[in-house]
Order: sequence, then C-alpha cells, then structure tokens
Amino acid sequence: MSDRTPPPASPVSRPLAAGSTPRGSLIAAALVVVLTVGAVVLWGVERPPQLAPLEPGSEFVPEAGVAWTDDGDQETCVHVARPDGSSSELTCEVRGSVVGWDERGVLVQEFVADGTDLVIIDPDTGARETEPLDESVARGSGDEVVARHLDDDDVLRIEDRRTSDVQVANLRARPSYDLRWGEYAPDRHGVAVIDNADRLLFILVQDTGQGSDEPRVWVEDVGAFDAVWQGTSPEDT
Repeated sequence: MSDRTPPPASPVSRPLAAGSTPRGSLIAAALVVVLTVGAVVLWGVERPPQLAPLEPGSEFVPEAGVAWTDDGDQETCVHVARPDGSSSELTCEVRGSVVGWDERGVLVQEFVADGTDLVIIDPDTGARETEPLDESVARGSGDEVVARHLDDDDVLRIEDRRTSDVQVANLRARPSYDLRWGEYAPDRHGVAVIDNADRLLFILVQDTGQGSDEPRVWVEDVGAFDAVWQGTSPEDT
C-alpha cells in the first residue's frame, strides 16, 4: 500500500460572480480617471482658446513657411508648414535640430561621432545632402515675443520682448494656457508661435508693428518647442 499523497487537482476556471469586474476593465477605468484628472489639472474645466483656422486667400496668411523638428514616434522628423496652410513631414531619422531655412533648404545641425554635420533638406522633396561643419552653429532667429496674463489671468497678452508697448495679440485664456515659442517673420509682417496645446499659430502684424487680431491656427498637433522661419539662416555658415 503506497503512502504517497496524491497531487492536488488542477485549478478549474470559474465564471465571474454576478457584479464582479474583470481586472482589465478596472485598469482601463483607472486610466480614464487619470487622464481626466490630468486634463482638469492642466486646463481646468475649459479647453485652450478656440481660434479660427488660417484660411488661404484671406489677409491672415503668412508670406513664408516655418520648419521644426518633432520627436514623436521614437524618432526625430522634420516638418514644414507652408503659407497656403498645408504642412508635411519632410524626412525622419535626423539626429539634431533645425537651425535655419535659407536658399539652400531646411538646415539641420547634427552631432555625429567625428564632429558636426549640416544636413540640407529640400523643402519640396525631402532629399538630403550632408556637409561637415568645422564647429557648431547657433540657430538663426528673429525678435522673440513673450506672453503674460492680465486681468486676474483671464487675458493672455502677447507682446514684443524688447518693449511691452508693442502689443501683438490679446486673447481670452485660462492661466494654464501659455506659449512655448514665438518669433517674428524675417519681414516682420507676422509672428508665428507654438502654444502649449501643441498648435502652430500665426498672427498678422500691421505696418504699425501692432497685431491685427487674435492668432489663427496654422497647424494642429505640433510636437515641438521651437521652430525657424523660412528665410532664416544660422549664424557663421
């Protein structure tokens, strides 16, 4: 007669009891709560300012394009926005940032193992050429603009960094709303800004130097913190 104890029986799946919730559903519900709380913390109960889109053929049209790098999808890509309101991705797998956009093309400075390269990208085809740089270059830029909240934080005023007397735009915005970057076009007839709602905006500037109206939405979902205007050259190249 054997004294071995028989092994325990294999567990048997049981149906969920009435009123119980699968773990996956609980996790999904928790994620919804976290995202909702995050949105409320960032924007309160309101979304960022609702702005009119940039419409080709209207007076609110820039005279040049803007280029930027976007670090989405685990790789860095170069994008351009054009005066007609369109935008496109030119190329990806760059290892640097945009430093200018002149007659040669969109210029990206890359730091490589044996030094520094300047990548020249055709703004129409995305074709790339590379040439070595003796040393790094500074990103070319126009005069910047800044933003500050007024009237108990209900109004965002965008103004010339050099003098607050030059008002570029005023718009209703919650305290959580702000700008990441803003620069005049080379001809100073417009200002491009990137806000913290990931939008590239355009503001038409009058001959007096004052803004003419609230910003227009040029491109949505711009994952960038700065950009360069077409017609901007980096220094010392």
